[in-house]
Amino acid sequence: MNLSNINKILAIEVNKLGDVVCATPAFYRLRKYFPNAELNILVSESWASLFNETNYIDYIHKFPNNPSTFILLKIGLQLRRLKFDLVCSLSPIVKNALLAHICATRYAIGYLDFEKRIPNYLKSPKIKSKGFSISPQPPSSYQISETALRVCDALGINENENSNHLYTFLNAQLLSTNDLENLGIPCSVPFIIIHPFASWEFRSWSTKNTSELINLLHQNYSYHIVLIGSHFEKENLEKIKSMCDGQERITIYAGDRIDRVALALKRCSLLISTDSGLLHLGTALGTPAIGLYGPVPPELTAPPSKVNIYLYSKIDCSPCEQKKCVRPNNPCMNLITPMEVFNNVSKIFIERPLCEVA
Repeated sequence: MNLSNINKILAIEVNKLGDVVCATPAFYRLRKYFPNAELNILVSESWASLFNETNYIDYIHKFPNNPSTFILLKIGLQLRRLKFDLVCSLSPIVKNALLAHICATRYAIGYLDFEKRIPNYLKSPKIKSKGFSISPQPPSSYQISETALRVCDALGINENENSNHLYTFLNAQLLSTNDLENLGIPCSVPFIIIHPFASWEFRSWSTKNTSELINLLHQNYSYHIVLIGSHFEKENLEKIKSMCDGQERITIYAGDRIDRVALALKRCSLLISTDSGLLHLGTALGTPAIGLYGPVPPELTAPPSKVNIYLYSKIDCSPCEQKKCVRPNNPCMNLITPMEVFNNVSKIFIERPLCEVA
């Protein structure tokens, strides 16, 4: 394939938030190596607003959340009529692969197999191509943040710079301070965001541990706490708040407005989060974080960072598929204690005092 003949590109990542954030460096690299091509991206509608102010993407196509097979095929055929020269599937999920096969009128590259639904870190998926040949890609393990960039490498568009900071190319559409105040987040004082849940059940931290951590923080620091989760998690967030002292200094945000979440992450002093897309987004926006890991070691899925602290206790069954816990009475996430998290909060604030608002 002659790369100079590529005039119209579609990059597909319709998976979870963390995968979209990890795909952002690949979007940027595609733009850099095809400066005159029209760059289109297809992402889930929940995350599309992250790219509204991004000046290197020409068109953002929104993919509906949980579409039927009929809707997926309809969207694929609509995109096919746009006649892309190159379609890239940026992570190994069935929806990405199916859309790439439907949309590709000339060339396709990336994760094109219809793989069984298991976590990416347990796979060794091959990068394949359609319409042209690439060098054989031997199966190998890799860090989850490298998933999309491996597609660029297969195209021969690699970089020598430190990929740990490629996330700076994410340009979230941030709202005004008033928008945070309207959510009950007081921007006049420092605040910490705590995200105790995750889309994978066994990555969540318990309500008991979360409330104990908040009480420890309240006893030792003066700040506001913002508990963040999806609207499905609101009841559990309220349960955590009810178990805490100083409830007037706790705000709950349970919603799916990712632009509001991004603004809060950008302005907070610290993010404490499970292994989740929110942890990747916070790191992308430059917020220091403490990541809580259990089913998966951080070396496989944690966002690269020079300031984050990742807490993890190695046990025999990690990494796991997260479909069933073989330690139901003492799951691995319970090995992270509130005191351990609190002690690491103190370490972070030695270098970045809490009295400074981001």
